[in-house]
Amino acid sequence: MVEVFQPGASGAAFPPQMIRDALVAINCADPPLSPSKQSKGRYAAPVIAEAIKHHRGGGISDAAAESILEHLIRSGLVKVQSVTVRRIGGRADIRNGLVLTPAGKSVIEQANQGPSNSPQSPQSPASSTAGTAENAGGDP
Repeated sequence: MVEVFQPGASGAAFPPQMIRDALVAINCADPPLSPSKQSKGRYAAPVIAEAIKHHRGGGISDAAAESILEHLIRSGLVKVQSVTVRRIGGRADIRNGLVLTPAGKSVIEQANQGPSNSPQSPQSPASSTAGTAENAGGDP
């Protein structure tokens, strides 16, 4: 019997906290970051690499950061759209820039709110109900 390979079936491509840190870096950038290597000073990969390096033992390559950026765009957390880039002297140009989608903003907001499940009270630890009739229904 041969099992068909299904990418991503084993878990998330990148740890959630790493994704959150990359999203925060993109969201806080001024001027807005660019997905293009030709955008001097606005290219997203070095900024993402700096934001997530602590997740990778203090160092990460631009190539790895590019993979994360690609993942963010593919997964719909970030999109490329026209943004205003301000210049010295009051001028502004319209360029392609990275913007968080509502889904990307939601990832940051959820992380800022902490775990969605409230901690269990000390009066009712999970282990004390393991053998009771209340827990006999097989609920997780």
